[in-house]
Amino acid sequence: MAPKLFTPSGIAAVYCSLANPGFTLDERRAGARAILRHGQHTTDHNATRKPNGLHPMYMDLHGRGDRKSDELGEIKVTLKDSLHDVFDALATMDRIDGGFSLLLRCPGYQPPEKLAPGDITVDVYTSPRELAEDRENLSRSIALIIQAFGSDIALPYLQRFGKRCNVEGVEALPIPSPGHPLKVTGPSYLPAPAGRGGAYIRCRCRPGRATELAQDMSLHNLGKSAFEARASDPAVPKSTAAAPGSKVVVISDDEDEVWWGKADAVASQYDDPVPTASAIDTKKGKLAPRKSADDGYNGVIVSFGRETDFVLDEFRLGDVLIPKLRVLTKEVRSSRWEGTLRSWGLSYAQAASLSRALHIDLELKVKGVKPRRSGFKFSFLFILVAVIVILAILVVLSV
Repeated sequence: MAPKLFTPSGIAAVYCSLANPGFTLDERRAGARAILRHGQHTTDHNATRKPNGLHPMYMDLHGRGDRKSDELGEIKVTLKDSLHDVFDALATMDRIDGGFSLLLRCPGYQPPEKLAPGDITVDVYTSPRELAEDRENLSRSIALIIQAFGSDIALPYLQRFGKRCNVEGVEALPIPSPGHPLKVTGPSYLPAPAGRGGAYIRCRCRPGRATELAQDMSLHNLGKSAFEARASDPAVPKSTAAAPGSKVVVISDDEDEVWWGKADAVASQYDDPVPTASAIDTKKGKLAPRKSADDGYNGVIVSFGRETDFVLDEFRLGDVLIPKLRVLTKEVRSSRWEGTLRSWGLSYAQAASLSRALHIDLELKVKGVKPRRSGFKFSFLFILVAVIVILAILVVLSV
């Protein structure tokens, strides 16, 4: 049974032993920080050294004078330790009264000239036990809160902070290490904690706002549900697995994770199997009608055009992707199609090729993308030019 530390007797015991040489250096430093920060949250919030400048306690984080390097090192250590002091305080409160905590903090740093949500770094703390027990739902909600915090609060704040530094004539710290980006796929939408057993996460927001991230998550879940339903449907043929030893690449938000093995182990996540003879009504020699609409589309599957058909056939993606593409083109702006396709589990080549094909078939203007020319048309033009040149030469010779 762990002792109850925060009782009158427990606090008095620590108070009386502060001068005890048995404390380690880290414990003494923690005590000093606790004394120096005591009461800071109640006073002097709006005080500044100059009008529209920084708080009087703000320190030039680059250091000055003969001990510049020593000062800089000490300040960086203090910043890191103070952040963990806050995490310790939150964990202590949660354990004392059984509460739940969520802390978001944007470090102060020199913002770039063109600051975007994808540049925002956020330090996050949340109660570890709850995050472990309800990982998918809770991590998704927290990820959306982080994205809203980064795009709507931290971004304009950093812009104001940069102006305050200019007023004071000081240079803020450079951009910190960004951490891993938020995810659009589950079961956890948050990066892994910085340490085993902890709940401190340093993460990077995604481009766009929280509403766009929620839309990307919903689209991915829609596609995942459709493919899982097809995989569990006994009417869907299972005999199209790749040969053993084939290479399967599954794309995640942690960049490229490569698994070697049979394709059917992950095929339900992205590629729809090519219909086999079992899907054909052999009695009448026609394809059987669709018996279900797991992808949420009941109508006729109508092709987008020649370019999209070529890409679907080239990568063997299957016609089941067409209804999803129609939802994509109606609910997501064209500049985000490739990123959304990547979130469905498609590779870079598949997503880029399919996005360009959709642009071409829908007659959208895309820089550097030209429709594939027909070989017959090119050959005809070449023969026509050759005939004209030959006739011209014959006319000249006859004269």
